[in-house]
Order: sequence, then structure tokens, then C-alpha cells
Amino acid sequence: MNAKEIIREDPVDFSSGSVEAIGGTDWSVEEETEIRRKFDFTIVPLVTTLYMLCAIDRANVGNARIEGMTDDLSLVGYRYNIILTIFFIFYLAVEIPSNVILKHVGPRLYLPLLVVCFGLISMCTAFVHSYPSMIVMRALLGIFEGGAMPGTAFFLSCFYKKTELFLRMSVFIASSSLASSFGGLLAAGLSKIPAWGTEAVQISKWRNIFFFEGLITILIAMAAPLFMPQSPGSYKFLTPRQRYIAAERLRRESANDPKEKVTWKHVRRAILNVHTNVCAWCFFCTNSAVQGMGAFIPTILREFGWTSTEAQLKSVPPYLVACVITIMLGYLSDRTNKRGIFMVGVLPLSITGFAILRFSTNVTAKYAAVFLNAIAVFGASSGFLSWGINNAGSPAVAAVAGGYMVMVGSLGGVLSTWTYLSNDSPLFLNGHTINLCLQLFCFCLACLGLAHCIYDNKIRAMGKRNHRIHGLTEEEKLALGHRNPEFRYME
Repeated sequence: MNAKEIIREDPVDFSSGSVEAIGGTDWSVEEETEIRRKFDFTIVPLVTTLYMLCAIDRANVGNARIEGMTDDLSLVGYRYNIILTIFFIFYLAVEIPSNVILKHVGPRLYLPLLVVCFGLISMCTAFVHSYPSMIVMRALLGIFEGGAMPGTAFFLSCFYKKTELFLRMSVFIASSSLASSFGGLLAAGLSKIPAWGTEAVQISKWRNIFFFEGLITILIAMAAPLFMPQSPGSYKFLTPRQRYIAAERLRRESANDPKEKVTWKHVRRAILNVHTNVCAWCFFCTNSAVQGMGAFIPTILREFGWTSTEAQLKSVPPYLVACVITIMLGYLSDRTNKRGIFMVGVLPLSITGFAILRFSTNVTAKYAAVFLNAIAVFGASSGFLSWGINNAGSPAVAAVAGGYMVMVGSLGGVLSTWTYLSNDSPLFLNGHTINLCLQLFCFCLACLGLAHCIYDNKIRAMGKRNHRIHGLTEEEKLALGHRNPEFRYME
């Protein structure tokens, strides 16, 4: 289809006056492209910025650790690992409930409110003076950050078609690698700010990191509702006709009601979907490495013999490269309308990377391995989330599936807090071995997931699943979601 051709589908039931007001129920490819570009230059940068702030506030504890926090809060033994674990326990507990709330109340105020709250918690962490207080702050941070990733993923799925989603997901996931990169630079600079405050409360070194990063988060998030839409059909930066097209193009793609409320039926359908579980447990493996890198890379690099500032700065390049490659991966995946082959193709990089970290003694080779790991785990993480949401079957199921996948992935975050222990330094052989095994398992599971999609699509094309819809009305067929034999998995 060229740019002059017209998209013609069965139109929705509008009154004649409404049809005239929007200029008809058909539209050109050029009109749809213009709308998508508006989303790309407004919505994507907005949610990317918000999630980047989330990633910075989550990972800054790793930067603070090597800037004096360990001594000031007496984080001896496994205390640092416990702090990280507490965060992820609360983080994963709220992910599905948060997405259900988001589906009911809408994103315009809810997502920015989450960001304001975790920014406030991060800023207040600068005033912590004891280990128990730090545990409380990390628990609160987990509660408010828990809804950010699944909420953003579901939000994007409400504005983009399946074949458009991975690139945009890649941009927002890549922001976390960019945040880790920028966070290292920011931490190196903020930690050098001279001590300030009152005699009772002195803010310096690691406290500056928490205070100023939290303050920046709050200020940006407070402005977000001015630009964030509630839905494609209500976006103030679109004309009435563009709003119609933005909402209708998604309705025609899925044939499901985007305003459908989440019920227990949708929860069961999301959690019992084989493909959702494949993506969820693959994300568990990649997210364990992602979160482990955020919390421990500064420490691991310092063990290479570099100073704290050198370790902070040398953590920047791997994340920058990962950011670029992740976006390129999303672009190629959307262009080819494929997901699984790209996931299977990129995972060997992290397998190689962790193998080098585990078995090599050459510092240069080990530093190169950090690049390989960052590229693979960040790129694959966005891919698995996008793949799972694409194959959910309906918006309501996608809302639950997104939360479920991130919840399972957060279990990987919990595991990551115990992979690199102080008594395993400086080589961290046990931690690298665990991540190497996880990447091997992830590769095998991704291959099975791809094979499942290809096989099931062939079976459906042959009509061997048609017994599921015999005697059903059109509405009942749509209610089957991914079990509808007319539905095709994205491979």
C-alpha cells in the first residue's frame, strides 16, 4: 500500500452529523503517519523522561554506596543487600494492582503522581542517618516506583499498534540505560558539592546525590500532567479528526473495546497464557542482570583497581552504547514485524559477556564484557515486554499481562540483590556464574517461545483451533482473546 491509498475498514456506528464533523470514517496513510509522529514527538519523550527519572532514583543507591554511604549508615555484612531486597519486595507487590488502578482512573494524573511521590522519597533519603531508616525509605520507594514500568508499557500500548510498539518500548527502556549512564556522571558531580545545611543536618557526598536527583524528579513530574493525555481520543494536541483516527485505528486492529474494565477473567487469561509466562520468565533473567548492573557495576568496576570517581565515569560508556543498540533493535523489529528472532539473536552477547567476566582475568576484556552485557540485557528486556503485550489478545488482558511480566521480572531484581556479595569480591565469581546460567536459560526459553508462536500460528491457519468458536457470537469470539483461532501471535 502506498502513501496515497486509503485505509478502508468497516466503520463504527456514527450519526451522520458526527461523520461530517470528523470528515468521514476513512483516512489516508499520510494522516495516520502524521498522528503517529505527533505521538513520537510528544508522548514518547514525556514517558521516557519520567521513566528515566525513575531509573535514576532507583539506581542511585549503587552510586551512593561508593561515596561514603556504607560507612555513614554502618552497612556491614549483608545490610546493603537487604536494603536492595526490601525495595524489590514492595516493588513487585504493587505492579499488578497499580496497572488495574491505571486502567480504571487513566494515566494523566496517576503516572505523574507516582513520579512525584518517588522523587519526594528519594529527596528525603538524603536525611537518613540509620540503617533502619534507610530500610523504610527503600520500602516506600518500591511502593511508588512499582507501578512506573508496567504503567508506562501499558500506556504506550494504548497509543500504538502492535507493529509500532517495540520501537517506542525500546526508547523508554533504553532510557533506563541512559539513566544509568547519566546517573554515573551526575553522581560524580553531585558528590563533589561542598557540605551544606544546618549543623544538625549536614548534606554532603552521597546525600547530595539523593537530594538533588529527587528534587529534579519532583519538579519535572509536576509539569507532566500539562502534556500527558488520558487517551488517544482525548489528546488536546490533536484535531477532532485526528483524535477519531488515533482511537479508531487501534480499535480496528484489535476489535476489542479499549475501555473494557479489568475483571478476574482477564487476570486468569493473562497469567495462564503460555506466551505471557515465556516473556515473563525471560524478563526475569534479563532484569536480574539489569538491576544487578545498576546496583553493583560501580562496585565491580572499582574492584578493577579504579578509584570511585573513575568507576563512576567508566560506568557511563556501556550504558550509552546499550541505549543506542536497544533503540536500533526496536526499530528493526517493528520494521520486520518480528520479535522472537531478535530476542534469540541478541542474548548470545550477554552469554559471552558473563562468561568473560567469570573466566577471564584480563581487565580490558572484562570491561568489554560489560558492554556486551548491557547491550543484550537492556535490548532483550524491552523486547520481551513488548512481545508479551503484543500477544495478550485484548487491552484489558494486556494491562494485567504487563503488570504480571514486570512483577515476575522484579523477582529477578530480588535475586540480583544477592548475586554480588561482599565476601565474593573482588572477582565476584558466584555472581557472574549465576547471571551466566540465567542468560543461558533465557536463551533456551526464548527459543521455545518463538517455536510455540510459529507452531500455533500454523495450526490456527490450518483450522485446527476452529472448534473453539463453533456456535459463538462475534462478541463471544472476541472475548476469547488470544485463544480465538483468528488471533495470530506475533512471532
